[in-house]
Formats: sequence, C-alpha cells, structure tokens
Amino acid sequence: MDVPWPSAYTSWMKNLGFANFDLLSMLGMTCLPGMDYELRFVSSTLMVVGIVAIVGIQYCLKASALRKKLTDISGEQKMVAAHHVFDTVDIDENGTIDPEEFELCLNHIAPDKHVLTPEEITSAMVKLGAKIPEGEFLPVLDRSQFVRAVLADKLGKENSTSWIKFLETDKLRSAYISIAVQVMLLCHAPTTKRVLYYFNTQVLSARGADGSLVVGGVTRRFLKVDYSMEMCFTGEECDGRWKLFLPFVLVTLIAYCIALPVYIVYALCKASKKGLWSPRELTKYGFLYARFNKGAEGWEIHELVQKNLLCGVIGFLPETVQAAVAILICIIAIANLNYFQPPRNKVCMIVLETAFFTTTFKYLAAVLLNSGMSSEADKYIMGIFLVSLDITVMAFGVIGSVYVMYEFMETYQDDVIKAAAKEKRLSAAIAKTSVMPISNGEEVKDEQMTADMKAELKGWKVK
Repeated sequence: MDVPWPSAYTSWMKNLGFANFDLLSMLGMTCLPGMDYELRFVSSTLMVVGIVAIVGIQYCLKASALRKKLTDISGEQKMVAAHHVFDTVDIDENGTIDPEEFELCLNHIAPDKHVLTPEEITSAMVKLGAKIPEGEFLPVLDRSQFVRAVLADKLGKENSTSWIKFLETDKLRSAYISIAVQVMLLCHAPTTKRVLYYFNTQVLSARGADGSLVVGGVTRRFLKVDYSMEMCFTGEECDGRWKLFLPFVLVTLIAYCIALPVYIVYALCKASKKGLWSPRELTKYGFLYARFNKGAEGWEIHELVQKNLLCGVIGFLPETVQAAVAILICIIAIANLNYFQPPRNKVCMIVLETAFFTTTFKYLAAVLLNSGMSSEADKYIMGIFLVSLDITVMAFGVIGSVYVMYEFMETYQDDVIKAAAKEKRLSAAIAKTSVMPISNGEEVKDEQMTADMKAELKGWKVK
C-alpha cells in the first residue's frame, strides 16, 4: 500500500522488522553487496524449514527413546496410565465412568470403525465389575474397578501393554506436530506476503514525448518490491532472472502457503466426524482449537485468511481502494470476533480485541494521509498516534501474557502437588504388591494385593 507514512512511524517500523522473520534483515546483512531479492526470500523460507526440521529430528530422538522405555511396561506404569485415561474420559468429573464415557474410553485407547451398541457397552462394563447405583438404570465404573481392569489386562481388545504403547506414542507425535504447526502458523503470513509480492508488478509502458501511450509500444513489468527484477519469460530485454526463481516460489506457495490451511481444514473436518471435543480427537488435533470456545473451533482459519488478505492480497487492488477494502476486512473481523468470542481466556479476548481495533485505526490513518495531509505538524502528530497504537497493543500483550502465565503457574503448582501425592501413594502400594506384572487375562484378586494397595483402591471408591 503506497501511503506517505510519517517519518516517525517508518523509523519505528524499521525497528520492528524482525516480525517479518527476515533472517538477513535481523542480522543487518541486507545492505551488503550481492544481497538480492532471491537470497532474502530463500533465507526467510529456509529459516522456517530449518526450525521444522529441528522439531522433526527431536521427535525422532524422543520416539526412539520412548520405544525403548515401553519395551517392558511395569505395573506402576500401567496404574499411572489407568489413572490418566480415567481422568481423561471422566468428562463430568464425578469420579465414575458411565456408558457414554466408557465408549469414549474405548475409542481413546483403541480406535475402531465398528460402532458398539449400547447393549455391548453396558455388557463390557459389567464384565469389568461395573455396578448399577441405587435409583439408577445404567451401570457405572468407579476408579478402583477401572484400575483393576487395566492391571488384569481386561480393557481393550488386546492387553494393556498394547494400548499404553499406542497412547504414549500418539501423544508424543501429536505434541511435536503441534509445535511444528504453531511455528508454521507464526511464519505463514510473512511468507505468504513474500510469495504474493513476487507476482505483484508495476507496469511500465512506452510513451511519446507528450506523455501519451504509444500504440503497440513495449510494455514491461517490474516487481514492486525489487525494481531490478523484471517479470518476463521471453524477449531481448528479459534476463530470465524472474523465470529462473519462479519454481522455488511456486513450491513455497503450494507446499506451505496453501498446504497449511488445507491441512487445518482437513484435520478439523476429520476430527468433527468423531467429535471435536472427544478425548481421542483432543489428543490428536486439540492444539488447533482447544484454546477456543465451542462453536469457534475454526478460528485459526479465520486468522489466516484475515492476515493474508491484509498482508498480500490487497496489494493487487488499485491503490485508490486498498485502504477502504482493508478497513472493510477489519470491520468484518471485529464483528466475527465479538460474535463468536473464540478465546476461552477473557484476557486473551481483550488483547485480541485491542489488536483488531488498532489495525482498523491504522488503515483509517492511511486514508487520512492519502487524502492530502500536507502539514508537517499534522504528520508528526499522526506518526506519534500510530506509534502509540503499536505500543498499546504491545503493552496489552505483555500484561496479558504475564497474567496468563501467572494463572498457568498457579494451576501447574496445584497439579504438581496433587500428582506428587498420588505418585507417592501409588509407588508405595505397587512396591508391596505380591504379583507384578499380571499376565494377560488373569484377574487381580484381593489375596494378590497388599493391605496398602487395598486401602488405596478403597480410597478411590465413590461414596
């Protein structure tokens, strides 16, 4: 967008150039001889590829270590896994698993295309020791019964070792996919802007002495981001530079700019078939929508579309309407934000609202500057106003981050204390168990447990 921004604001934006993830700019190397557009493009793209590659290598190392660790699963690991699965599928957190939650449990530990009937589900629960509470019609499993079933290898089609390996491997894979996708989301808008700008050209046509266009004259196209590069395929004046670099740009466009949104849409559609908020789908794809409220799970796509429209697409429109279209996009985004209210955290909602409004104000400022604001004093005031908008968003972001981190640390400390207490009790009980591990299909009978373990299981029963 061609806007006569105030000098105070342009100087401020140069200091924020790192947000474009331009490696050479961050290192201050763009002014060195030979640092052409292609090198800047490649360095920025390879930075993303390098980070994702490091994440992939780290995943392979962790997966290899996990396979060795899960070669021989102890009774303690089985019990910890049992508690984890129980807490995951106990949606209402009432300390018992009802038939609906038990179905989620089976889908979580051993996904199967076969849909179980209600009779099959209740029958399986009864075999595991489920009881029908007084005044109720459906059986429920308490924590102690669930743990016994896991230790006896009764849960799932195969023994507990099989699905514990499956869950741990799946959880690790999902964690590293989440990291890779988040990195790519962070760099997506700047990269897409560079790709689109590769096709955004300034047309130069032959003109006569009086300034009129020459009919049949030569028309040439130069990239607006680098006038040393001409967009051409043939001709005497064509040096082939643009055409030579085109395959790399197209690969980036297809393999990253287009593939990432397509993957997110595919993942959301696939997860929605089995329930976006089911434990199984949350483990696999929850990083895409778990932080959003129900009904706004696709907000990440909304963000990608908005950023790419503002950063790249409006550059192809006539300069006279670019700012107006950008304001329209921002207003629609604000309306969607207030309608769907996607962030589950209210502080994040305030920060996001602030960012959307300040972006709209910036495009309104662009309209005022293009309308003929000639006074240097007015431009100076406008520059200070624009810088203030950025500082406001940053301040809200920092305050929000500190508050969210504070909430997280409080919750984390409580969880650590509870987990440590539970782990201590489990370790003490399992260490005194007379028979460990238990062979497939063998029941855990009361005489096979120590008094400590019986007391532990009894303490988990719902009263």
